[in-house]
Amino acid sequence: TGGWGSGCVSGTARLNRLLNEGVEHKRALVKDLKSLSETDGYGVWRMKEAAALSDLVQRRLYYLQNPADCKTAKKLVCNLNKGCGYGCQLHHAVYCLLVAYGTQRTLVLKSKGWRYHRGGWDEVFQPVSDTCSDTTTAT
Repeated sequence: TGGWGSGCVSGTARLNRLLNEGVEHKRALVKDLKSLSETDGYGVWRMKEAAALSDLVQRRLYYLQNPADCKTAKKLVCNLNKGCGYGCQLHHAVYCLLVAYGTQRTLVLKSKGWRYHRGGWDEVFQPVSDTCSDTTTAT
């Protein structure tokens, strides 16, 4: 009775039961939130606010990434050639974009010779800027 590992079975069963309860609670909360959003009368307002925020972020991002004068723009130069996997490198690129956005700088990705495409980011994805890919700045 109670040989090696027997406590694991009951522990596993308890864990599974707890996880299932968590899933049920989440489903109930999501349903309640959906019902609330439909009945509180603010659904249309939320959609308008979300659209306005999306527009604001996109306009600011376009403005930052396409400065009038690339030579004088404040830049964040981000090297994409990290010694980690593809997902890690994409995460790094997004992190750099967030930092550039938050510090009001133009992001320039250095990616020539990238391990996933030697030609670099711009040959695989849309360039992060239409007008500014030079890492140099005016002094």
